Amino acid sequence: MTNWKIDDKWAKANKFGYEGCYSEDFLHPGESIITLHRILESYGVKFDDLQQGQSTRNLVLSVVEFLNDVLKLDTLEYFSLMLPLDAILLNEDRHLNNIAFIHSPKGYRLCPLFDHGLSLLSDTCHLAVIFQNKHVRWKQAFNLIVLRLHNS
Repeated sequence: MTNWKIDDKWAKANKFGYEGCYSEDFLHPGESIITLHRILESYGVKFDDLQQGQSTRNLVLSVVEFLNDVLKLDTLEYFSLMLPLDAILLNEDRHLNNIAFIHSPKGYRLCPLFDHGLSLLSDTCHLAVIFQNKHVRWKQAFNLIVLRLHNS
């Protein structure tokens, strides 16, 4: 993927030059974006090990607890909104580098949700796989929504 900045917007293109994502620059001077992948890696946490034998619900809660401990940031509501939204939008591109936090000298804050370029069935090559597996995705989204309602 190639990223570039045009005025106050970021753009992203794939290897074929398709410009799929645009975003306002949400960073203030002196801030940087830190991905969940980088945070886990910097603390020696391997995501594959973290998810071993855990349900999706417990995995999300483990990540929320970890982030609360190391970043001093409550992310339960953030994940409880992000993951069902991804399910509704059929976003098949939510991964550890598309979940991020903003770091400044004052600490960390939540990052706006970004990179929904593979949403709303935009990836027609994998459309059949989406429909074959939709019951799994909707079940996971439902469990997260129930978790959100339970903790409200």
